[in-house]
Amino acid sequence: MRASGSSLMAIRMRFAPAASQFRIRTQSVANILTLPARGGRGGMSADESYLMVKLPPRLTGLPMAVWITANEGSRRNDVRVEVSKTHGGRGHWLDATAVVVRPHPCEVAPGSLTETDFAAVSRWIALSEALIVDYWDGWLEIDEVLQRLQRLL
Repeated sequence: MRASGSSLMAIRMRFAPAASQFRIRTQSVANILTLPARGGRGGMSADESYLMVKLPPRLTGLPMAVWITANEGSRRNDVRVEVSKTHGGRGHWLDATAVVVRPHPCEVAPGSLTETDFAAVSRWIALSEALIVDYWDGWLEIDEVLQRLQRLL
């Protein structure tokens, strides 16, 4: 069955606004990914951002989202996680603060998290350190991360 020209035009007109919104959102994301992040950590390219895994509170037991990253040959940093300063899991990694994992949890920008939040993040890092390091080193895929992930109680 072949659609007529008028029905194809109706379909295009119906979905055109959604398609144009998608292009705008995609362009906005591409622009955000190349902007320098706050806190002097530098920008992150679109190629690097796919390596970040957002772990919402329901998976970690933390009051905020955290992001773990794989290291694709970067020698400038050791293992770190990005921690949202916003409770509830709705934060964005551009507004997150970095916490170094080893030899012990340490904020890159001291005082970015409240003492209570930093204590919780430190406990979660201690519980999940092997998993975080294995993902950083490229030994785990996301499905394995989700299987091994432990929640704070």
